[in-house]
Amino acid sequence: MSLGLRNFLRSYTILIKNIQGYK
Repeated sequence: MSLGLRNFLRSYTILIKNIQGYK
């Protein structure tokens, strides 16, 4: 579970950065 959570968190962070960079 922990590993999956880390992967999800990393993906979420990348998504946020992508949105910020896009704007």
